[in-house]
Amino acid sequence: MQKLKSTGKFFVFTGIFLLYRRRDTIISMSTAYGADVGLSATDMIIALLAVQIVAAPFAMLFGSLAKKFGTKTMLYAGICIYIFICTYAFFMKTAVDFWILAMLVATA
Repeated sequence: MQKLKSTGKFFVFTGIFLLYRRRDTIISMSTAYGADVGLSATDMIIALLAVQIVAAPFAMLFGSLAKKFGTKTMLYAGICIYIFICTYAFFMKTAVDFWILAMLVATA
């Protein structure tokens, strides 16, 4: 632990972790957005299930890309994707937008 603190990587990792864990907030708030655009509870459950199914292979892909490009680079890529997702969500109006956002969340 002392070695991590001395190199500064501990604080960088902690900061990135705190930013990246916001993903849970995005997933939990998706139902509120879905209700606002008129999706039924069944449609939202299907969307959340689809996100989990699509996310599994993308998690493996991110792992492979992290080996190739580096973990830090892929964490930054994930954060950039989520910044785009949040921006796109701000302008969301239709159920199609909801599904696009759901699949973007699954890929990041």
